[in-house]
Amino acid sequence: MVPEEARGLLPGLRLRRVRLLLPLRRLLTPSRRAGPLALVGTHWIPDYPDGRLPDIPGVWRTDGDGVVLIAAETDGLTVDERPFGGEVRLTADPGPADRARVAYGARRLVVLVREGVWGVRDYDPQSPARRAFRGLRATPYDPRWAVPGRFTPYGTGDRTVRVPNADGRERGLGLGGQLSFELDGRELSLQVTVQQDGSPWAVFADHFVCPFPPPGNALDVAIAAGERTLE
Repeated sequence: MVPEEARGLLPGLRLRRVRLLLPLRRLLTPSRRAGPLALVGTHWIPDYPDGRLPDIPGVWRTDGDGVVLIAAETDGLTVDERPFGGEVRLTADPGPADRARVAYGARRLVVLVREGVWGVRDYDPQSPARRAFRGLRATPYDPRWAVPGRFTPYGTGDRTVRVPNADGRERGLGLGGQLSFELDGRELSLQVTVQQDGSPWAVFADHFVCPFPPPGNALDVAIAAGERTLE
């Protein structure tokens, strides 16, 4: 059975016959109220010259190293958990989405910046993806894929490469070094990336900006390991 405290976070699960394919913590992470499955939009403010973002009240404008939000109290926005009306300057939200300063009802509006471009992410706990979520299907553990590796850092200088992102735009991707390992008698290597957002959440929602792998990070062998699909 799923613990009592987890039931409100898993709206799509049938609690009487649930099969936990992964540790409970990993199962709960994407299904949090402001987790990856709740993301319904990422809006880049320069794409909206009038400052009106889709289905989001107020006027949002970039201003140097931040964002200025102008709204009436009747718009229904809150800032720092209080009803908001007027003008406020915002910077990028540093923490989890559920701690974003701006909210619209149960939705959390997260301010972010990528390569100097400011945007707003819209997390809605009533998103269809979150409501339909049943779990994650993973390949059973196979010791064949647990092999030692050697990490060689590139050094102290920044090394980046331009790669497409999941939203169709191209951005810089930081490279930390090279990971070499042996598999079935063959010496292989992959570049290790520096991913600011942590896990590649684009599998859960189309509105993340996860980078594609850097050039050369392709193996000619199928790796039957890890998470495979959503349920």
